[in-house]
Amino acid sequence: EKEIELEVYDQIPVSRSENIRVKLVKIEPEPQSFNKETGIFKWKDKLSPQEKKEYYFEYYIQRPEKVKIRF
Repeated sequence: EKEIELEVYDQIPVSRSENIRVKLVKIEPEPQSFNKETGIFKWKDKLSPQEKKEYYFEYYIQRPEKVKIRF
């Protein structure tokens, strides 16, 4: 059994409206890259056999009360 290298990708919503803001609150561990235009994170890591890792992020969306959003 050998250690493997992996890349993990995830994404937060990206607003195209000035009235809607997406705010990243927390991210662990720190990603190697984050593209603000696409909202995509990329983590590079190594994993030993039977090892577990967690990648966590939290965000909120701020919008005017009458504005509806779709995901």
